[in-house]
Amino acid sequence: MALLLECTEIKKLWPTYNRALKRFDPKYGLYEYEARSGYRYLAIGKLAKFQGCIESFNSLYKGINVLRSLAEQFGIDNRFCNYGMDDHGEFIPKPERNDLPEVEQHNEQVKNAIAFLIKNRPTFAIIDKGRTSEERSCIWIENGHFYGMGYIASDIGFTDPAEIKDHVTPYKSNQYTVDLILAYAEKYPGKVRFKLNENE
Repeated sequence: MALLLECTEIKKLWPTYNRALKRFDPKYGLYEYEARSGYRYLAIGKLAKFQGCIESFNSLYKGINVLRSLAEQFGIDNRFCNYGMDDHGEFIPKPERNDLPEVEQHNEQVKNAIAFLIKNRPTFAIIDKGRTSEERSCIWIENGHFYGMGYIASDIGFTDPAEIKDHVTPYKSNQYTVDLILAYAEKYPGKVRFKLNENE
């Protein structure tokens, strides 16, 4: 929790001489767009300030791997996947545009791939010791994003995991805080509670 607080404060104040976290900012994103032909495309590209993306990545390599995995799993024709650019040009050459799939079938495959990616974002809490024996600390991750953290009285029980949100202070999520939390959850699985992702 101390590391998460430090990170959020650095991100908020952005001190001139503190560059430690700047390299962790995501630089690439997974985008979806529709061509005039009606076909939906998936693309890895550099993040833009005013353009929303489906998923963000610290590196082009990670983004490419996610897109390639989605294309393979859902049978998406690679001609409709833009894997971004490196120093030598396009990552995967595009073949001749012949024998294209049916528009409706292809677009449904893209839709299913995006839904799968979003559905598999983890939602869970990390419950640990508090500052005293009468409380517990809590970190809440929702849909793969750091929602917030705080302290909960030890005698409070929950019937609905979403009730935890009422007991934590919201914080702005970023890739570094999410990576910290996921690494901690993997190292200490016994502290993970209320996991809502069916595939986890």
